[in-house]
Amino acid sequence: MEFRRLYEHAHRGWLRAHDPGRIKVDGGRLGGREPSDSQLAALERLTRLRTELGEITFVLIVAIAVDERSWASLARCRRCHPKTVRTRAIEALAALAGLPYDLAPKPAS
Repeated sequence: MEFRRLYEHAHRGWLRAHDPGRIKVDGGRLGGREPSDSQLAALERLTRLRTELGEITFVLIVAIAVDERSWASLARCRRCHPKTVRTRAIEALAALAGLPYDLAPKPAS
């Protein structure tokens, strides 16, 4: 899925500092390199997608496409039935698929 590649490319390396496993004891980041131009472009595209889709839809797409969360785990988290989560996920993915070409995720080069 192109969205996952875009998301992973944007968050590769320096942006993963929020991951508890990647924070040093003194609070500093591991690696310390600056983001590449392509990473910044991917982040900009993700920001535009988040704005266009809305926060809830974007977070749901990340949970499904990037984190590979199950309907059941999302349902427990949201306190609703797995079928409801599945329906919302289908709506979110349809919204992503229906975006104009310039906002849709593109393959990283």
